[in-house]
Amino acid sequence: MKYTIVFSSLLALTSALVPLPIEERQAVQVSRNDLTTGACRRVTVIFGRGSGQPGNVGSIVGPPFFDALVSRLGASNVAIQGVNYPASYEEAAAGGSKEGTANLVSFAQLASSKCPNTQIILSGYSQGAQLIHLAGPSLTSVASKIAAVVVFGDPYNNQAISNISPSKVRSFCANGDFICNRNGGFDPNAHTSYGKNAAEAAAFVLSKIT
Repeated sequence: MKYTIVFSSLLALTSALVPLPIEERQAVQVSRNDLTTGACRRVTVIFGRGSGQPGNVGSIVGPPFFDALVSRLGASNVAIQGVNYPASYEEAAAGGSKEGTANLVSFAQLASSKCPNTQIILSGYSQGAQLIHLAGPSLTSVASKIAAVVVFGDPYNNQAISNISPSKVRSFCANGDFICNRNGGFDPNAHTSYGKNAAEAAAFVLSKIT
């Protein structure tokens, strides 16, 4: 119980440190539903936002990563689907949202059935990364369609994801991010710094798709 309270408090603290200015919040798309409402694309990114983040993809990590992918592949080749779930700090501290996990699996299955030629990219920030770990055992039927997994500030950092080859996974864990490295000290700004890794994350994806 004590660990759960501390972990939840740290998530709340680190996620609240860098609120976007109003004009930037208005410009950033914090919800994306390209898979459910749009046409099939070469690449489909299913993204889980972090705890307390707005919309279904958030503002800190998802949008910069999507922009980096689009700049390399072109907008007509990239579909973004956010995972709908509460993204509460309490669920993160308890190990991750069951609702979010189920929705992530459903979106992966939908991408496979609706768009059989798309290459699926699973990605998540903080609790969003937890969802991917929890979803792993249920991804057997679509595992061959998953080209890459990219996680940021993953509370389960360095733990294998069921049905996903480690060679397909790239994990970003900043120095001082206590959420993904509890032995590396504590920098209160580290957990919200992953926008700077967008280009590197996109380059990894490009190295895995065909």
